[in-house]
Amino acid sequence: MSSKIEGAIIAVVAALCSLNCKSDGNTKQTGTPPVATARPAASMLTLPRAPTPPKNLPPRAVPTSWPVASGPAMAILAGKGVGPIRFGATVATIERLMAAPCEVRDADACRYYARGIEFLLKGGVVKEMHISRPGRPAPKGFSYGIFNGSTPEGVTTLVLERAVPELIGAPPKKEAVADGGANGTVDSWQYPGMRVDFDRTGNKVVVGEIVLTKG
Repeated sequence: MSSKIEGAIIAVVAALCSLNCKSDGNTKQTGTPPVATARPAASMLTLPRAPTPPKNLPPRAVPTSWPVASGPAMAILAGKGVGPIRFGATVATIERLMAAPCEVRDADACRYYARGIEFLLKGGVVKEMHISRPGRPAPKGFSYGIFNGSTPEGVTTLVLERAVPELIGAPPKKEAVADGGANGTVDSWQYPGMRVDFDRTGNKVVVGEIVLTKG
């Protein structure tokens, strides 16, 4: 082989080595130039700003607590009772179905002030049931809570007086109450097995008490 051919071969090998072999003894060249990583524009990295709230807004009144009904939900059934508790039930039956002992118990009644209902007794069994609106004064300095229920038509305590006839019809008997006392009672309507008393609270007249009797 001539010296010119050998020299050409050596030159080609040297060129290939410069591309594929180590350049500095530590780093190996791949033969492919690195691809530059694209960086997003600065506008793509900027998060949207939250809108500035209006200034000088009046403070919002946030209640610290809300009155809520407690105890099992029960339908108010004229002439029958509340839920599964019927006239003639014993105190043991009342406490079992109310899922709690009487808050106040004596020979005449089993009372649940916080739940807004009292079971009046005669001979140890229920003869009347009284459901009172929340905040209505109760004996011994108590006040009533909210009863968890209504009639099937939607009548319960705090319902406006004018709405009751629309729900259950006009009563067979109405009676105005001259002196409503601390309750502010102004009217008393009598239905079969149920009496509805209305209290004035502020500028409204609402259901203040529902009294159930055996029909």
